[in-house]
Amino acid sequence: PLKRARRGAELPSERDPHPCRGWGPPRRGATTVAEASRALVTICRRLRLMGLEVTELEECAVATLPLGPEPFEAPDGSFHPETLRFSTVGSDRIKCLSPEPLFQLPWLSIRGCSAAADIEVRVRKAWAERQVELSQARAWLEGLGGRPQNLAGGALLGLPLELEEEKTCAVVTRPGRLVLPGRGPLSGLALQRAADRVYHAEGSFETAVDLELAVTTRLEELARLEGKRARMRAQVAARTVRPSSPPTRRSHTVLLAGPQLAADGALVESLHLRGYTTCRAPSMRAALAAFGERSFQLVMVDAALDRAEGTELVPELEALPGLACVPVLVVDDRARAHRRKAARRVGAAGYLVRPISVERIEDRLRQLLDASKQRRFTRYPRRLAVRFAGGTEGAHTAVIGRGGMGLRCQRAPAVETLERFEISIPETRGLVRVEGEIVYQELEPGEAGGEVGVRFEAFPPGDERTLVAWLSGLREEPAAIG
Repeated sequence: PLKRARRGAELPSERDPHPCRGWGPPRRGATTVAEASRALVTICRRLRLMGLEVTELEECAVATLPLGPEPFEAPDGSFHPETLRFSTVGSDRIKCLSPEPLFQLPWLSIRGCSAAADIEVRVRKAWAERQVELSQARAWLEGLGGRPQNLAGGALLGLPLELEEEKTCAVVTRPGRLVLPGRGPLSGLALQRAADRVYHAEGSFETAVDLELAVTTRLEELARLEGKRARMRAQVAARTVRPSSPPTRRSHTVLLAGPQLAADGALVESLHLRGYTTCRAPSMRAALAAFGERSFQLVMVDAALDRAEGTELVPELEALPGLACVPVLVVDDRARAHRRKAARRVGAAGYLVRPISVERIEDRLRQLLDASKQRRFTRYPRRLAVRFAGGTEGAHTAVIGRGGMGLRCQRAPAVETLERFEISIPETRGLVRVEGEIVYQELEPGEAGGEVGVRFEAFPPGDERTLVAWLSGLREEPAAIG
């Protein structure tokens, strides 16, 4: 149990908004080794003053707390542990280790506790709160006709699953929230994000069978995605890519505009599972402001947006400087012929009706994002000095836009490699740092280099905003749209 307690961590709620790595000094940890050592000494002293038996380990301490005669009530009957063993977490929290049912409780704060009895009161309160949550979850499952199982001595509730010839349970922590099992399709797989293990049953399920089918489908989907990621990691490891420490490529960026899309956690999570980075904008004003910060490759907008129609966002985006034709998908609650026609009339890329299944529309999303004939951003003819990051080699732009640049340089980097660049902005005398993928090269006879096409992949915080602001200030007609 102590090893499992050390692995406990908060589940992440959002994708890292700044995937560009390697710029600036490394981030420092929240505590140093010396601070952690002092915290351990402090909490051990406190516990011993309470009269508890304490054993100090390398990173934490383990203490034994005598318990009163009152039983712990559980669905399968009460139990009467004589003692509680717990480990310390930092300077003011504990993690219950035994008995087994109490191990399932979250970390508990003992801040303000001056006696052993105070700690026992908090443990019993946490157990009572857990029983209330589980009784609500049990009522939810039984309302669907399910037969939940008590697990871990009544500390957990299980939803039985039939996985091929294997029987296991998803853990139900509260109504609509399940933790997926590591057995079955996920057996032996380490998921990329801890949050992927949690399934939010936000849809309307009529029966427990429908819920079980949705959970097993999610398990199979996660297994396929993790298998795909594993194959991609193996391919990358087998390839030699210059530079030796290439930056991480940013995923496709999607803006979700409108109150319903901004609140659709299931859609956001499903997009994240497929490698998309999302940003939420609850209103039209927020959506337009978001394009002042970064350049999104796809927009999904509610058909009802503020007091306007979602289709009105399409011409508003086209009027923004530097945007040529960003694909917009209009999402409606039900099929309406007049809205479908309006979406087609203003040039929207599609019209969708809820509920949205990302799995069903994934091919269409890829077609829109990978389309090469119709580019999203205007390219401006500007000659800006560019330097390869980490070196002295210089180059200059022939054209530049929100999504990339055409570069004239003596050395032509290999196609499909990632490079870091520093672009000089003469008006501000500042630099814009960017990671870009080399998408093409055109060598001239007798020349060592030539023209290179760069697609922007990631910026350090603030640099993309600087580039967007500079491009928005250009007043000359663009040389080409593409």
